Parts: sequence; structure tokens; C-alpha cells
Amino acid sequence: MKDIQATTDKIGFAIIGCGLVSAFHANAIRAIPSAKLIGFMDIRKDRAQQRAEQFDSTAFTNLRAILDHKEIQVINVCTPNGLHEPIVLEAAQAGKHVLVEKPPEITLERMDKMITACQKAGVEMVPVLQTRFRPAVAELRRAVKHGRLGRLFIGDVYMKWYRSGAYYQRDKWRGTRDIEGGIMMQLAFHYIDLLRWLLGPVKQVFARTARLRHHNIETEDSAFVIIEFINGAIGVLEASTAVIPGIDVRLEIHGDRGSIRLKGECIQQWYIDGQEDETLKKNLSHKGKTAAGGEADFDWQDHKALIMDFIDALRNGRPPAVTAIDGRNALEIVLAIYRSAKIGKPVALPIT
Repeated sequence: MKDIQATTDKIGFAIIGCGLVSAFHANAIRAIPSAKLIGFMDIRKDRAQQRAEQFDSTAFTNLRAILDHKEIQVINVCTPNGLHEPIVLEAAQAGKHVLVEKPPEITLERMDKMITACQKAGVEMVPVLQTRFRPAVAELRRAVKHGRLGRLFIGDVYMKWYRSGAYYQRDKWRGTRDIEGGIMMQLAFHYIDLLRWLLGPVKQVFARTARLRHHNIETEDSAFVIIEFINGAIGVLEASTAVIPGIDVRLEIHGDRGSIRLKGECIQQWYIDGQEDETLKKNLSHKGKTAAGGEADFDWQDHKALIMDFIDALRNGRPPAVTAIDGRNALEIVLAIYRSAKIGKPVALPIT
């Protein structure tokens, strides 16, 4: 890995793609003392200029200007989902590290090209799976890792959100098969990653998808999945943008020694070995924004935590907490879900 030696110099970032999520990245970068936001680029120059003025930085007019900029060491790829690959390939060739929004791409072929290019160039590619850094999720992960729940046998996610028709109409790529990819790519990707992170590799999936409210889009707005894990655990994933007014995500992990249930960013239940941990529940009862009712309904603190970890990894020559392979693993599960929904049968992993 092309590491960045420990120094007092700030690490320079540039953001490509100036939609809503770019502001979360920008706010996070500006809140980190060891990071410097240098600029933005977008195919719509007015959007790049607007973000540059908002965050007191530079509006770049083309990718080459960013790649040639010596103070930029990390590129944040915030373009629509199916447009990540060419940017990542050029960034890697130029020796830039990459933070790429989820999903990193929408096909395994493109994903593998990105991984190979970054490996050959000696640069890191980190998918933005910032939900792992939420305090309640991190505490759950520690409990699972240390075996506190015993043998795990159930893991469920219920993501019944709401997105208006205006959400899909505002940008032409939303709700498209070839660019957005669908709700499993655009929104549920985080929670598919969490289930695999907590319960391990997936053996097979069985899925149904539907358009229950948003009938003018190409993709599904709802999906219902049964997941079988290699360790024998069974999971259920329900995801939708059709539910009014939108309900905070519920994540449940059950083992033979107890159960942990999260809702939004709060711990609702922490029951292990016959006891409920009221202190932990109270300490992790943060009621932050969680995107249930709209895409702007969450903050950027998790992005900040992920970027801080990335900076530390680069400076100390260690692997980041979230790796490109993590992104690939989640992507493969999503693609298996879509294949299952299409053929009406379970699909085993790995897919070919």
C-alpha cells in the first residue's frame, strides 16, 4: 500500500460528484484536523461551483486537474452508482487513494477491475460503509466478536423507509436499473454489509422484489429476502421506500445466550445471560437522524469516523477497517438477491 507517512501536513481530499451526499463528505472532512478539503468536480459545473463556494474550496472543471494536483491524495467518488469504475481506474493510475460511495459499483466485473487496478497501483480503495461506525453498531459488533451472544442463529433487518416521488424524479439516474441499480444497491446495501459483518459469509438467498408504490421507476421499491449463512444462521431482510412515514431501521441479532436489538441509532434491547443491560441502553440511546423519512434525514458523523480511520490507516501503513473486499462481498449478495428474485428460486453464493 502506498502509505502516507506520519506528518503534520494535512491529507488533501477532492470530491467528485456534487449531489446530496457530497455535502456529508465535505462536512466530515472539514471536521477532521488532519484533513483538508481542496475541491469539487461535477459534470455540471454549476453544481461544483456551488459546493466550492459553500465549503470555501476550489471548483475543478475536469478530472485531470484533480489527478495532477499534488496536494490531493484521496479522491471521494460520489457520482451515481454505475459511474464509479472509470473514475476509480484513473485515480488509481494517478496514484490517488479512493473513498468510493456505496455501492462501489453495480457489477462484479467492474468491481474486480477496480480492485485489481488499486492493488497494482499500491493505493487503497475504501467503500463508504459508514454505518459500521455508529456507536451502537460498533458495540454490537464487539459483543458478537467476543462471543457474548453465544451461537448465533438469527439475524434480521427491517428497513421500511419512505421516499417520495420527487426523490426519484429529481435526478434522472434514480430508480434506473443500469445506473442506480435498485433499492438493494442504493439503500439496503449498508445493512446487507452489516448482516455479513456480524454473521459471516452467506450460503444462499431467496428473494422477492416488487414496485409497491413507485410504479414509474425501472427498479424495485421493495424487497423481501431470506438469507442462509454458512454458520447455519438464518436471516430476514425487508427493505422498502414505500412505507409512510418511514420507520427507523431495526437490526436484530439472536444467539443461544441472548438477543440484541437496535432501532435507528439506539439500543432497544441488550439481553445476555438472563440480564438486560439498562446502563448500556441508556448510554447508547442517541436519537440521531437515520434517513427513514427522507434522504437528508441523517448526519455525517459516521462519515467522519470512517474517514478518520482511513487517514490513520494511510499514515500507519495498516489496512483500513473497511476494505474493498467488504464492498465486493456485499455487492455479491445484492446481485444474488436480484438473480433469485428474477428466477424465483434460491441462489447460492458465490455466484458465477
